[in-house]
Amino acid sequence: MAETKLRFKLKELLEDHNMSINELARRIEHRPSTVADLAAGRIKRIPVDLLEKVCEELECGVSDIIDFPTHR
Repeated sequence: MAETKLRFKLKELLEDHNMSINELARRIEHRPSTVADLAAGRIKRIPVDLLEKVCEELECGVSDIIDFPTHR
């Protein structure tokens, strides 16, 4: 399996908000394992509603959660 070029930044964002994965999962009404998979970059398909809820709760944009580095 090819390694993804995406960089998942949710762990850092949660640290900045002094929030745990379990607390975020409870607030956005998603399973802690799903949020943990997103934070660790293990998630294969990201539901749009998950991204929306995380962004709303943490008052951020998608690019604050997931980065796709470009080479110029």
